[in-house]
Amino acid sequence: LEPKERVTVAETARELLLELASAQERTEGSDPTSAGLTALTLLETAEHIRGLNPSRALEVDRARYLSLVKRVAAARQSLLTAEKIPVITSHDISMLAAAHTQNRPGESYRKAVQLLTTSIEMSPRHYWSHFQRALCHQELNEQVLALSDLGTCIGLWPESSWAHFNRGLLLFKQGQHRAAIQDYTTAIRHSPQLHSAYFNRALAHLELQEYESALLDIQAVRDSGRNDVRLDAARAVALEG
Repeated sequence: LEPKERVTVAETARELLLELASAQERTEGSDPTSAGLTALTLLETAEHIRGLNPSRALEVDRARYLSLVKRVAAARQSLLTAEKIPVITSHDISMLAAAHTQNRPGESYRKAVQLLTTSIEMSPRHYWSHFQRALCHQELNEQVLALSDLGTCIGLWPESSWAHFNRGLLLFKQGQHRAAIQDYTTAIRHSPQLHSAYFNRALAHLELQEYESALLDIQAVRDSGRNDVRLDAARAVALEG
């Protein structure tokens, strides 16, 4: 690869490792120590990717995971280290915004929106900054702003199933069930294994009393091997209809 391409691949790998660490924290939430140790191992791998400058977001995340394993002094040191690392590129800023959202409170999402807005001003076509900001607006119940960012995402990357899927969720909440179905259908076309889109499309069909279409979507999810109480409840409603 050319040098610029190598940097892009390295940055993406590091970002994915940080996302994986965060996912480990959420899925192993019942055992914070195990989750923290797993996440710290992933961060060590991310830190040693060659050709990248230090990441403030990585240090902020490390501080959180160190706190999970009761290493308070080390966590404090990581935060001090983070403050010394400059945030230069739009990629740096979007990663830092993602680190802020892990804390969950509303103020963290506000801070993330500010950071992502700066990132977008630097790189208006940075898809993931728009997508992250849309998710933050969703958490803050700012649906119009979220729809705007998701529309931009679709314009930048029409084949993105996640942008269509998330816009479908928002449209459904607004009662725009037909429009939601269109977005879910597009998401499925680009990602046929996105079973959540089938289930949510089934719910939209139920709202429109399109019971046969709802049953087809529910069966598609069941055929994938996934099943839960919500799926059975939706099927029961469709059969009664």
